[in-house]
Amino acid sequence: MILGCILTVMKPEYIFTIITIMIGVFVAYTGYNQYRLSKEKFKLDTFDKRYGVYKNTQVFLTKILRDAKIEMEDVFEFRAGTQDSIFLFKEDIPDYLENIDKKARDLLEIHMSLNNVPKGNERSQMCRKQTELLGWLTSQLPELKNKFAPYLKFKTWK
Repeated sequence: MILGCILTVMKPEYIFTIITIMIGVFVAYTGYNQYRLSKEKFKLDTFDKRYGVYKNTQVFLTKILRDAKIEMEDVFEFRAGTQDSIFLFKEDIPDYLENIDKKARDLLEIHMSLNNVPKGNERSQMCRKQTELLGWLTSQLPELKNKFAPYLKFKTWK
């Protein structure tokens, strides 16, 4: 009732000004909420991509642990699954993944050439190197959580 009295006393241009201001406030509020929502969506999308790199690396290392060998196809899948890491992480993770890739390629090279080397000192050295590489690669599986944790903990995403 009071609002009706006030509106009848006010000039029409004041009424339109008040309505325009109210619409402006509503639009600003909606815009701010859209901004917050898009910011959270970006965080979620980044998390999903980072987790994909982590999971791909975990699968790769698990396969090496399970089979105690590596195939060229495995290396290609690992590279395909981790190639975006340079855009998603600081340089520590891409460097770490490059180190895994290098050691995996070394292991693959030894595995492929081991059959052509006769028994003897050279073959024994290659077997020791293969064992060393397998040991290092399989030891990275528990270490993986520590490396990726700063990027994947939910506390840091609030």
